[in-house]
Amino acid sequence: MKNRSGLLSLTVDWLLASATAVGGLYCLITAFGLTVNSPVLCIWIAAFAGLQVFCLSRKKWGVFALLTGAIFLLACLYYRTGLGNEAKYVWQTLLNLYQNGYDWLAGLFSVELVEPGMDVTGFFAALAVPVVWLLCLGLVRCRRAVVGFLAVLPLVTACYVLIDTPPAAWALLVLSGALLLQFLTQNICRRAPQSSGGAVLYLLLPTLLLLALAVHFDPPQTYERADVLERISAWADSVAQNVDYGDGTGQVERPNPVELNTLDAQSQSNRIVMYVTSDVEGVIYLRGTAYSGFDGRQWTARTDRDWSAYDDAVATLSGGSRETFSVRVATLNKQYLLYTPYYLAECPAGVRIVSDAYLINDGGETDYTLSCGVQPELSAAAAEAEADYRQAVYEDNLYLPEETKQALLALAEQAGISDLPRQQQPQAVAEYVRSAAEYDIAPEVLPQGEDFCVWFLTQAKTGYCVHFATAATAMLRALEIPARYVTGYAAWMQAGQATPVTQAQAHAWTEYYADGCGWIRLEATPGSAQALRQTVTEEQTETGETQTATTHTDAGQTGAQTETGQTKPTEAETTRPDREPDGGAASGQQTGGDGAKLHLPWWLWVVLAVLALPAVLVLRRQLVLSLWRRRLKAAEGNEKALLYWRRLEKLCRCLHRQPEDDLRQLAQRARFSQHSLTQEELERLSGAVTAAQQTLAAAPVGRRLYYRYILALI
Repeated sequence: MKNRSGLLSLTVDWLLASATAVGGLYCLITAFGLTVNSPVLCIWIAAFAGLQVFCLSRKKWGVFALLTGAIFLLACLYYRTGLGNEAKYVWQTLLNLYQNGYDWLAGLFSVELVEPGMDVTGFFAALAVPVVWLLCLGLVRCRRAVVGFLAVLPLVTACYVLIDTPPAAWALLVLSGALLLQFLTQNICRRAPQSSGGAVLYLLLPTLLLLALAVHFDPPQTYERADVLERISAWADSVAQNVDYGDGTGQVERPNPVELNTLDAQSQSNRIVMYVTSDVEGVIYLRGTAYSGFDGRQWTARTDRDWSAYDDAVATLSGGSRETFSVRVATLNKQYLLYTPYYLAECPAGVRIVSDAYLINDGGETDYTLSCGVQPELSAAAAEAEADYRQAVYEDNLYLPEETKQALLALAEQAGISDLPRQQQPQAVAEYVRSAAEYDIAPEVLPQGEDFCVWFLTQAKTGYCVHFATAATAMLRALEIPARYVTGYAAWMQAGQATPVTQAQAHAWTEYYADGCGWIRLEATPGSAQALRQTVTEEQTETGETQTATTHTDAGQTGAQTETGQTKPTEAETTRPDREPDGGAASGQQTGGDGAKLHLPWWLWVVLAVLALPAVLVLRRQLVLSLWRRRLKAAEGNEKALLYWRRLEKLCRCLHRQPEDDLRQLAQRARFSQHSLTQEELERLSGAVTAAQQTLAAAPVGRRLYYRYILALI
């Protein structure tokens, strides 16, 4: 009977360890969408848990533990290449999400670009070894549930660093149930180990009923954050609304105005924002917020007009159902706004159109495929609808301050642009603006009182995409061509491959309206193609903006993408990635950076950090002691006595004793009396400091190292 009870207890321990490990590991797997071979991983966890339960139940369990550890290390060394690649992929996936959620992480780690979908079964099989061993140790030897809880705590904690990466409900329930059973039965297991199996089975049904009732009355889809978290989130949102996002390119949740007077040098981030898959190779523009309002100092997204009356024109200019190919966009986080390329065949589901400016992602989509069409010839009815839409476009996208307009008209006349036919003027404007200055992410600052557009075209020597796009848009308006400033992302696509798009690829460009055709993209930034193919380094990034504004499109602000040279395209156009955004010849593919720049693997940075830590501690100790000795040397009389006394207090706290009363009285005299202490009294304080330091120097090695390098007292 005793043997049967023991076998039952071991079997229950095995099941609990397996369930807890599966729940904990799959919390991490499901939260971050990682790919594993579930049958293989679960069988491995169960088999390893059974082996460890058997080994830990033996008298010489320590020998088995050492043997298991040795075999595990040898296996990791043998499969180090595959495990290293999978570990690197998991690290990059988690860190990319964290960096998108917390801006302050952007400068701490450099993350290489990765492609989604790697199978990481091997990594999680290796990770299961220490997790399962700790679980079995807590169940079989320690008989404490806290050991198992600590084993899986890092896995679950990683899921809740961000609010939009929760684990799957089933994994969380399996983990919760297994841990709850361990906590409920640990006292019985410690007092009567042979009865632990029966106790678990006895409480199994009540535990399952408790979890079922919790899910029934409070299903996962109704879960809400605590009120305090909601208040914190609301406060953060209110702060974010008042933050200056710089040049208005990239990814944020609201289209804040683009302030031109405050533009300065831009840093850049290689944080991955999304993965984009296209059927063809080339540069693709993902349209974002269209800014129509302009007062000479800032761009604003106008949302005061109701564009619902122009839906027919919008559908016509969108390309209808003549699909040519699709573009898949997979964002790392749920985003407030939606990214779309040009020429959408239809508006995605779960999307709310805001005026003629952008799309709100009400459905919370993070992976969506967009059908892209061609621009059809307009029928008579469609042409009439387009004419109504055109009138509204002219009303909203021609305004300029009068002084700015006259100055830009004068520049256009000097350059001969005004004399060209209307259909040739947009390309001429783009060429003129491109030649006005050189591209640089650290441009000159706008002098106070200067008109931004006129200053940039006549005096500035450098600028980045915001400067060029603003100047081109304003000059087109001066020529009575409706134009607007657009933000988004521009990236070099490899056909059929998931291409990572980073914050460094945030971009700004111009759209102008061609009668009977629609909105046409115009690229005025010089060297765009070369910059898009090499977006990680400072010299070769198209936009190195980390502080960015929204970049999302609107099916109502239908955009037609052309080769920037024609107002009315000579043939049907598509949203296919362009071969070159600025008219030049482009070849090659997007790279992760400059080949001359050294990129060290993440694990080498960890090794270097570990090696550098002792040196930092030694240098810190030398600096602290040097500063104290310098102050002591410069001090005289009572000031020197107080320096000795403060150091003596620190030393005595480490020795867990109080300074002598006569020394305390000397310190009080030095502080409050107008008479200086004698040399003999100073030597008494100095001697007490020296004696305390000698006592600390005789402490055990661990404490001595703590006193020497952490506290810097000896």
